[in-house]
Amino acid sequence: MGQFIWGRLNSELCKLRDIPLTWSQNEVFNVEMPSFDEMVRLAKTDPEALERIRLQLIEDTIAEAPEACHRRLRGLQFQIDMERRRAGNPMGACVRISKMMHDSLYTLRQTLNSAIGEPVDAALETFEPAKPATIVAFPMQANS
Repeated sequence: MGQFIWGRLNSELCKLRDIPLTWSQNEVFNVEMPSFDEMVRLAKTDPEALERIRLQLIEDTIAEAPEACHRRLRGLQFQIDMERRRAGNPMGACVRISKMMHDSLYTLRQTLNSAIGEPVDAALETFEPAKPATIVAFPMQANS
């Protein structure tokens, strides 16, 4: 798996031959990726290549996950992409995504605590399950 990803990423970086490439191994997902210094260099010299690498790593990580998780991971990635777009700048995106992670961990913590009988924060008790909605059909109109 690692060599396969490296080959795909290397093709993205082939035009940057004058920049020495160093790679690190992420043991959790078995995904090889450029070193931090290499990513900084790419951000300054070729942000489009860095974006292609980012997208490829996302796709490879989702593909490596169990099939049953793909839909949820794609949904999560959509939310992340929308937060990045709404932020308008990298620091704003980082803050928004960090808030998403903290909110998710907070909810998980509260859920786990409630499972062992500890009190749940009042903010979480106010959430109600989604109610069924009536879908209204609009008639199609022909263009004039």
